[in-house]
Amino acid sequence: MFCIAAYAVSNFYQQAICGRVMQTITWDKFGYYLYLPAFFYDDPARINHLDYLEKTYNTGGNYQAMKAPNGNYIMKYSCGQAIMYLPAFTCAHIAAIFLSYPVDGLSPPYQIAIDIESVLAGILGLVLLRKILRRFYPDTIVAITLIVVALASNYYQYVCFDSAFQHIYLFALYAIIILLTIEWHKQPSYSKSIFLGLCCGLAVLTRPTEIVCVLIPVLYTIHSSKSTSHRFSVLMANWKMVFLFFVTAFLVGSVQLIYWKKYAGSWLYFSYGEGQTFSWLHPHVLSVLFSYKVGWFIYTPVMIFAVIGFITLYKNHLNLFWWVLIFMVAYFYPVAAWDNWTYGGSFSMRAMIESYPMLSFSIASLIEFVFEINILLFFTSFFLAGCIWLNGMFSYQFYLSDKGFFGGETTSFRYYWRIFGKTTMNRNDKKLMDTDEEMPEKYESELKEIYFNDLENENLRTDTVKAFSGKHSIMLTETNQSSPDIMVPISSAQHAWYRVKAKVYAEEMEWNTWMQAQMIVSLKNNDKEVKSKMIRVYRIIDPGKWEDVFIDIDGSIPKPYNFLQVTFWNANSGKTIYIDDLSVSEYNNEK
Repeated sequence: MFCIAAYAVSNFYQQAICGRVMQTITWDKFGYYLYLPAFFYDDPARINHLDYLEKTYNTGGNYQAMKAPNGNYIMKYSCGQAIMYLPAFTCAHIAAIFLSYPVDGLSPPYQIAIDIESVLAGILGLVLLRKILRRFYPDTIVAITLIVVALASNYYQYVCFDSAFQHIYLFALYAIIILLTIEWHKQPSYSKSIFLGLCCGLAVLTRPTEIVCVLIPVLYTIHSSKSTSHRFSVLMANWKMVFLFFVTAFLVGSVQLIYWKKYAGSWLYFSYGEGQTFSWLHPHVLSVLFSYKVGWFIYTPVMIFAVIGFITLYKNHLNLFWWVLIFMVAYFYPVAAWDNWTYGGSFSMRAMIESYPMLSFSIASLIEFVFEINILLFFTSFFLAGCIWLNGMFSYQFYLSDKGFFGGETTSFRYYWRIFGKTTMNRNDKKLMDTDEEMPEKYESELKEIYFNDLENENLRTDTVKAFSGKHSIMLTETNQSSPDIMVPISSAQHAWYRVKAKVYAEEMEWNTWMQAQMIVSLKNNDKEVKSKMIRVYRIIDPGKWEDVFIDIDGSIPKPYNFLQVTFWNANSGKTIYIDDLSVSEYNNEK
């Protein structure tokens, strides 16, 4: 009840007090959801309203549906999550009619309904997890395990602040699958087999890699050759129920196959496009676990409990150990092998969330062991309290602060530690998401300007629409993506720090990180690039006014160079940005 109350308060604060309810169905979540407005309010083959929805509700772009070779739009994501959204969509449809909101799938009733349903799914997952763990562990151990999962892990963030993601629903689905598995092996029945098939099929229909969930009912409590033989005998003795399970799961999964056949013209269709696939022979294990971008142990360190807990699970609950371990290896491998291992700049490793019901067995096992040794209980309690604080701090920085502390997949080691534990920040700190170099403050007072260009007198491609001083500036637009390369003669013998500074004006914000205009500075030896650094200027400016923007580069390198090159690139954005009064200053390290 404490965890449920924390979820309700946190979600209400973000959605109602911070006014972010209209951000519920955006980015990937819009992609999961798009089936519903497309099928009920539009033509799913053409999705005529896609641009309207994106522009009206700022859904994060229209990458969620792409054209197949036959000209039809095909959803990027499979349809399982849309099916689970259907109850909320139905309620929102009725509410939109009665409350006179646009019946388009994304007006406020739809956003609110999806958020409420998603939080309820998260709470249901916790209730079911408690029900599972109470079968194996005392109530006190279960209570602490729930606190670990609910308040110290990234499950908290995805229930309260990013509630519509599929991982929360899958968490609940996995909990149901585990419960049904336990009950089926107690007393097999056709009804349980069908329900298990429905849940496993729906999980796979939501994310195809969730096919590993089939291991849960198949491998339950296998821990020796004798138990393996017994399990095989049980499955063979109930082969009709097992067959019914697989048929049901296939029938549910075939919904996606039918969709692909009807709209893409093929029973199987890879909807993610080029460049998004698996590196099966080179999984990104270390990055998934320890990267400062989204590393699981960096942002959810409490899950170290789950890893250490395998030792105590083996020692005290051998009948669960191999079941959980084999499942987790099979589950983790595709998570780490996926080439887009940052999962769209998620908070921590969101793809691990649905595995938490299984990992809870090892967490509970460790807590059970710790309770027997007072000194371990003290240090464990201290660590858990620290993880809960850390989770709260991350929640503020990632979701609640209007400063937008975290950059997700662009967070670097230096930036992480620059803002660690802070509730306020210097916006220039955000440059450390893109560059790892920053001139020491003590050098700033001794900077000497070696180049200045007001863009009035030189033969550069400039415009007269808007300028900070004089009449001319460089204007980057959708059709003019790059500035001229501005070359400043310098000497590598100086071993100097260089600061490139300019006045920048943006008409409106570019929210897509990968389309934010870049300020690029390079050290060049004639035409050969020796070193380069860049920053995304939208991170550190406010639209509608001229701002100072600067980038530093350290010239203390052994390779020779004789030019400093400055370039501005609009990164394929359609937004307009202006640059004026460019200067280069140096601090000579040889003084």
